[in-house]
Amino acid sequence: MAYGAIQNHHGVIEVESSEGAGTTFKIYLPLVMEKRRPDAAMEQFHVVKGKGETVLLVDDEKNVREIGKAVLESLNYRVLTACDGEDAVDAYRKHSDMIDLVILDLVMPKLGGAEAALKMRETGRDVPVIFATGYDREDALTSSTLPEHATLLSKPYKVDELSQLIRSMLNGGAGEA
Repeated sequence: MAYGAIQNHHGVIEVESSEGAGTTFKIYLPLVMEKRRPDAAMEQFHVVKGKGETVLLVDDEKNVREIGKAVLESLNYRVLTACDGEDAVDAYRKHSDMIDLVILDLVMPKLGGAEAALKMRETGRDVPVIFATGYDREDALTSSTLPEHATLLSKPYKVDELSQLIRSMLNGGAGEA
């Protein structure tokens, strides 16, 4: 995730390692000479609450799952979680009648997000899916494993963007965050 964030900001990471001496990471980010908009600090975040729908949140990182679950519950969603693609497919098959939306990490052990989504679609029920990634967005968007009109959300999540995207998808729209 750190590498993806650095790439998104057009930065570079260098790693120096020697046995017995340790490892050093150097991160270089470009300097941005940009005037701050005075109104930017005044902009309000527009968070859209859920209506009690159920979201299946899938991420191989326990902290991301726990924080994501807490955020989604604070937005008035019921949340089921899964720790990898295989666990997600099992949970989906068991609870597909109550799941309204799925948030899938794109890169996971055992079964990645795109592959898990394909297996979920085999059940015949077409539930909206949001793919989440901590890696470079452009690489993920051009990946041949993603469905053609995939909705992609960058991690870490911005609560207002996440809430708006979920609401849009549940209302039948699609988008990209």
